Amino acid sequence: MVNNKVIGLVGGIACGKSTISKFLMNNGAYWIEADSLAHEALRRISVLKHLHNHWRISHPNIIKEEWLDNSYDDCISLCLTKLERKKLSSDVAAVVFSDERELRFLETLVHPIVSNQIKNIIESRKGVIILDAPLLLETGLDKLCDFIWFIKLSFSKRLENFSKRYPNESSSAILDNLIKREKCQMALNEKIRMSDVVLNNDDNIFSVLEKWVSGNPLFS
Repeated sequence: MVNNKVIGLVGGIACGKSTISKFLMNNGAYWIEADSLAHEALRRISVLKHLHNHWRISHPNIIKEEWLDNSYDDCISLCLTKLERKKLSSDVAAVVFSDERELRFLETLVHPIVSNQIKNIIESRKGVIILDAPLLLETGLDKLCDFIWFIKLSFSKRLENFSKRYPNESSSAILDNLIKREKCQMALNEKIRMSDVVLNNDDNIFSVLEKWVSGNPLFS
């Protein structure tokens, strides 16, 4: 049995989970960033093929056929340039966050891949593991965690953080994007109810984390 403790981070979009994860990682924790795993899974040949077939009529220009030129479905397509990877993520997000049925379809393709990767990492790592997954509670990944921390941040500050991701978009488009994405997640009060700890990121959260790290033997 691997000696570790898994802390799952939940909260509203752009509440600061990544910043907190990086702080804990710099103090010795291992950070599982599920978003990165999901973006990688999106570029798997098998996933691209399913999306290409599914969107052949409704969204024919999102998945290019040359990306599928690989005999191994479990491989990551190496045909995409950096700009194409970014555009793929953006195009897919535009579709799925506007249509819940498309979102659920994408989740059936990506979530099993990501969940298996997360389980394998947890089974092999010692010490403190930070699991940062947008749909941690919704997908049952909380069952892999010893503790659930809810990161609380006011909506205005979260909107400010979210806006930094889209510097070329209008304020109204950014607000609409944030609201659409949050509607796809569990309500914040329900996340709080399912959490063991609530940390207020409007306050000086890092002083609290520093004390916790210094008193935790798994960080030594």
